[in-house]
Amino acid sequence: MGKQLLKLKNIEVLIFISILSTTISFAQIQPIMVADQSKLILWLSPDSGALNSLGNPATINQDIFKWNDLSGRGWVFENRTSARRPNLALDGGNKYLDFVPGDFLEFAGIKDSINGLTEFTLVVVIKSDNSDTDNGIMDGEVADLSDDILTMRYDKVGNLTSRSKVIKAGISTNLAGNQVESSANIQTTNRQILVLTYKRNNKLKLYINGDLDQISSANVTTALSGVTKFLIGKGSKDNATTSGWDGKIGEILLYKKEFSADTIASVKGALATIKSITTGGWNNTSTWDCNCIPPSTALVQISTGNTVSLQSGITAKQITIKAGGTLDVTTNNYGISLKESLYNYGTLLTRAGTFSFTGTAVQNIYGNNSF
Repeated sequence: MGKQLLKLKNIEVLIFISILSTTISFAQIQPIMVADQSKLILWLSPDSGALNSLGNPATINQDIFKWNDLSGRGWVFENRTSARRPNLALDGGNKYLDFVPGDFLEFAGIKDSINGLTEFTLVVVIKSDNSDTDNGIMDGEVADLSDDILTMRYDKVGNLTSRSKVIKAGISTNLAGNQVESSANIQTTNRQILVLTYKRNNKLKLYINGDLDQISSANVTTALSGVTKFLIGKGSKDNATTSGWDGKIGEILLYKKEFSADTIASVKGALATIKSITTGGWNNTSTWDCNCIPPSTALVQISTGNTVSLQSGITAKQITIKAGGTLDVTTNNYGISLKESLYNYGTLLTRAGTFSFTGTAVQNIYGNNSF
């Protein structure tokens, strides 16, 4: 992974150039977090590697019989003990695996690569069907009612803090210092990106949508231990056949490194986004999936195969240009004002136009910095 520092309009800009090379035959995509991919242990994506009963890439509404890890290790998550499996869903332009309580996928062979870790970053994308629930998202063992080992769930009332509608996570042992509970009323039916980080002799940190939310009450002094499997769709309290996650789970990433807050903030590029659906002008409502002109507060994505041309100067919170997508300021050389980060995996034709970083904090350019 290469890293350079530039100065743009007196703003420090961190350039990440990351290349992930694998031998998979699935569609080539990019992890939602821009990070050192040499530290990647597990990568599951609903955009690639989700297979139907025939072993073919699943289509929308088909049950998922195998979910293939994209990290290059050849791991396969499946349910061999029951017919309770999630199906592939499309919601808001994003693919997910859609779970009803009792559905799950699991893989036990990962345990030898997880036990003994002294630091990690876990990223999970979810979209719940309920916002006042005790449903579990994932666990590192068969549910035993203890928030330990490696678990994450929605919790109606946190036992540690008495806060309501929280997200709870825990690792290794069932001790208060090895657990973290979110702020109150964090549960939602909107898309969420949850990030849990751990480093031995430091506190657990829970990030919500790229921002630090809460930390554990004490340092975790032990290495990660006790993992017997990686179970998706059930949490520590879901020991009944018909209990478990009620909603959608998207991408899952696990790294053998605790990443910084700046790196974790890169997941904001995968939040709810206004996406182009065809080639057209920025100010044409038909260009966008919202059938609107993106407001200045929008997270905007230029989709693969689309060229979006400016018809005036624009302001956006964040812009992502997907591989094969193009953003063109046109020969009128219009200006772009950006309040947060630029994710450029496609083509940005600035010509003689201006590109201004006008945020109040450090702004990042991810991917291609040649424009």
